[in-house]
Amino acid sequence: MTYYCARCANQCGIRPAPPSTDFLATQYQREKHQKHTIPASSHRIQSIFDNQSPDYYRDTMLEAYKRGAIEVTSRVKDVLFCPSTQSSIGYKQSYGLHIDRQDTVRVVKSDDWLRVQSFLNASSDHSRHRCDCCSGPLFAST
Repeated sequence: MTYYCARCANQCGIRPAPPSTDFLATQYQREKHQKHTIPASSHRIQSIFDNQSPDYYRDTMLEAYKRGAIEVTSRVKDVLFCPSTQSSIGYKQSYGLHIDRQDTVRVVKSDDWLRVQSFLNASSDHSRHRCDCCSGPLFAST
């Protein structure tokens, strides 16, 4: 995997364009939104946004597209956006049991406008990753 901080992603021109469609346009996307906004004890792992509104979900994804770091694999570009390290915007749970607070939005399938979705993880999951362009951290500390 290759990583780019937000500044280098912009300078290198690798930032994916945000979808021009609604983030909840398909049944698949609506199911993913529901999975990440409504707690359920049936999921092995589930991240839950604190704010369940579709507008908030959309806004965090748009911010990720504008300001996020980029993780590039041989197949996809994921967008990683941490609004403020250590300031959680949701939590992770396993079968309904709270695991930890989460502070990073991960946008997956970023180039597929009908399957793009987001979920939460922790900035600490990426603390060992450095920008492959400038060698700096992926997220600026705030």
